[in-house]
Amino acid sequence: MTVSPALACARNVIVVGDLRQLPPVANDLTGVPPAPDPVFDYRRSILSSVIERYGDRLPRVMLREHYRCDPDIIEFCNRAFYDGLLVPYTRSTPGVAPMTVVRTAPGNHMRRTYGDDNPKSSGRSNQREIDVILHEVLPWISADISPDEVGITTPYRRQADKASDALIEAVESDTVHRFQGREKDAVVMTTVLDDTRSGQKALKFADDPQLINVAVSRAKRVFVLVTHPSELPASRYLRDLIG
Repeated sequence: MTVSPALACARNVIVVGDLRQLPPVANDLTGVPPAPDPVFDYRRSILSSVIERYGDRLPRVMLREHYRCDPDIIEFCNRAFYDGLLVPYTRSTPGVAPMTVVRTAPGNHMRRTYGDDNPKSSGRSNQREIDVILHEVLPWISADISPDEVGITTPYRRQADKASDALIEAVESDTVHRFQGREKDAVVMTTVLDDTRSGQKALKFADDPQLINVAVSRAKRVFVLVTHPSELPASRYLRDLIG
């Protein structure tokens, strides 16, 4: 809806986007009239709508040059999501490991809370992963990177809020969806999930390829994945990332 006035006024339009990243998150659409055509559903990106409506009749070009992430970081995304077509124009930082996996101690540490009176207190969280970030990961990251250039990201709002409460104010914590379009020198992703039945049921959301692509590509110099020691064997993209 927000882009409609611009389209109505323009003689020529260039739409820039990435279908391999997350689509927009639709807020409450109660009372909003239906879209004039399903292809223009409000919960879709304008890029996907235009491509579906006009197809090959519109000229399309892929922006291949990449100027943000360490070559090793973007190479994962390049192989997993872009068919190797990206060309990185960045250099690695000497003496810095750009990608690291940190596994928690054995045990199933995910918790799911139900906040009937306060919806913000409901959701999935993993205090053990937050403790690992606080006491193990951040100390060695902070040796080279300032706290305001460190981001903690996770698929789950409850985990992001608990991490914010536990960390110093300068370290920003938010969901992967909210981090889209932004960047940090170092990004730490906490997967939250474990091998319980509840964790396996939630895996589809956390193992989404668009979500993983966004999470990894927010990091410019360092990406750290904090996860369950089993490495979530039922996952696909998380296992690829660990590999």
